[in-house]
Amino acid sequence: MEIYKQYQKAYCTQKDETFIYFFIDYDFFMMNEKDDYKSIKIEARVTYPVFYKEKQGIQEIWRSNTWIVSANSYSKSCSLHDSIMIVSECRSFGIGSFMLFKLMSMLKEHVPEYSLSAKLSPVDEYEENYKRRDTLYTNMGFTIENKEIFIDKIEHLNFERKFDHIKEIDLSKEFSNLYKEKHILNDRVKDLQNSKNNLNNAWNKLFDENIKLHTIINKHYITIGFLLFCVCVYLYIK
Repeated sequence: MEIYKQYQKAYCTQKDETFIYFFIDYDFFMMNEKDDYKSIKIEARVTYPVFYKEKQGIQEIWRSNTWIVSANSYSKSCSLHDSIMIVSECRSFGIGSFMLFKLMSMLKEHVPEYSLSAKLSPVDEYEENYKRRDTLYTNMGFTIENKEIFIDKIEHLNFERKFDHIKEIDLSKEFSNLYKEKHILNDRVKDLQNSKNNLNNAWNKLFDENIKLHTIINKHYITIGFLLFCVCVYLYIK
């Protein structure tokens, strides 16, 4: 008997004034044969379409990461074929931990007594990235040794962690609201630009009027000076 499921979930995570909207496509395949043989393959692909900062507005990313886990009853073990990697813009938001939790929860539902091992992925040559990677697995309950992770039984992992900062959402509705807000902000920017242009025009007119006024005053000063000179000459001659 074969079971195949394909579905998508959308989520939002927040840290300070930054929001990340992402969705996960799940492909679940399980095959049961005679002699209780069982084979499972789960593929999860996370896509980050939008990165949003309140002060910077909406940025479209459209990048993704894919992870695959599999299990078979011959060895009663599972393998994580692709270590949890997150695009640099979206790290430290709990997405990697959330994805690992989701994958392990699916395995626990079907093969809780199976073990799991995997090689750790190479990461950037920065100590902070190594710590982030190792913390991801140790918080879940894995042991790390010789650049590999291991757990004797899936059911022994830590499934008590809560992800209150990650909410499942209606992506189309959220996107609609975001882009409405984007258009509102764009309109505000246009209004501010128009106000700036109007102020510049008013300033230029005021500057021109000021020059005209100074020109008229200077002409009057010249006229008055000339008249005073004429009076002085007249009085002198007289």
